[in-house]
Amino acid sequence: MTFTNSVLRDFSITFNPHQDGSFGLVSAVIAGNAVQIRGRIVGDVLEADVSNGPCEHHWRLTKNPP
Repeated sequence: MTFTNSVLRDFSITFNPHQDGSFGLVSAVIAGNAVQIRGRIVGDVLEADVSNGPCEHHWRLTKNPP
C-alpha cells in the first residue's frame, strides 16, 4: 500500500492481513510522523480507518479488474 499526505509522499507500507481479511494495526514512522491503519479486506473491498497526527480518514478501496 502507498500512503501520501502533505508530509509523506509515496510512502510504502507493507502489511499481512489475517486469514479473515482483518489487519489490526499497521504503524509506520518516518521523519517523526506516525501512520496507523486498521481495517479489513472482504472480497475486492478494503475498508480501513487511518490516522496521522490530528487527521483521521476512512478508506474504502475497491479492486477493479485489469
